[in-house]
Amino acid sequence: MAIGRVLPPPGRSDVPPFGPTTAPRATVDRAIWAAFTATDGGWTGGDGTNSVLLPDGRTVWIFADTFLGTVNADRTRPTTTPLIHNALVVQDGATLTTLHGGTRSAPRALFAPADGAAWYWPGDATVEGQTLRLFLLRFLRHGPEGWAWRWVGTNLASLRLPDLRVESIVPLPVENGIRYGAAILEGRDHTYVYGVEDLTHAKYGHVARAERGALVGRWQFFDGGGWSAAPAATARVLTDSIGTEFSVVAVEGGYALVTIDTSRPLWEWREIVAYVAPDPWGPWTDRTVLYAPPEAEREHLFVYNARAHPQFGTDPGLLVSYNVNSFRLADLYADADLFRARFVRVTLPHGPP
Repeated sequence: MAIGRVLPPPGRSDVPPFGPTTAPRATVDRAIWAAFTATDGGWTGGDGTNSVLLPDGRTVWIFADTFLGTVNADRTRPTTTPLIHNALVVQDGATLTTLHGGTRSAPRALFAPADGAAWYWPGDATVEGQTLRLFLLRFLRHGPEGWAWRWVGTNLASLRLPDLRVESIVPLPVENGIRYGAAILEGRDHTYVYGVEDLTHAKYGHVARAERGALVGRWQFFDGGGWSAAPAATARVLTDSIGTEFSVVAVEGGYALVTIDTSRPLWEWREIVAYVAPDPWGPWTDRTVLYAPPEAEREHLFVYNARAHPQFGTDPGLLVSYNVNSFRLADLYADADLFRARFVRVTLPHGPP
């Protein structure tokens, strides 16, 4: 199912105010915020907020849990608003088109496991030739509580370009306890795939690689000193806590890793930080605070999933998004400006000298 709409003009007066910029390296991007202030039946909120530039110049925005439908004039959501586990939003110039499964009146997730019990939350994606490769993390509920779910595996979806038709969804042939697809970096000769070793209260980064254009082929795993064909040889490449989603981008002199700092409990996540390294696998050093999201200081709210979007340029800085959510589900219906991304422009540190 596809729902299209035209973006509102930048600088519209109904954009809600942001708090003060609390780190000198960041400025708020209000135009991107306005672009995603929707009311007309498509995407109205979601988390994840990955993005991929397609060969024809379009951007695919990749969302996990997603609200669809309408938003009231007072920025509340009807309690009947559909909520699905994943969706895509295609940005083509000034037009956004929401892609999901089912119908407009009975929407479903665009990607869904055949068993009907598990669901997919998407990770990062990359383009190989005329195919979009998208990581899908498979989750299963193990209790009645709202947070009672667990990761049970990862699949790789292949979508044909330019129409983004799903051609296949296959299990990732890697089993070493690492949730791959947290981030992807395209190098000259290799595609680097970053994963997370999630120990709930501690999270560690890992990295694998495939020959460029051959993500469905053989992988190698960084073992701390070199590359191994054995998945079990994978080693931690960042010992500080990172987010379950993050980004790695090239900078002058090396690479930067952008993430929410998760070294404290979720309700105390306060900082978007960067680390730098001479190579895509590290060593990651020189922790730098890029931005302190003001929403994290509001009662019941939390911030997570910092991601970079380099296709939108670097003037006046690299575009970075982060998600805002509430521990109280009712808040997401009372305020449609929650459960969606904020966007800031940040100046990344250079790589190691």
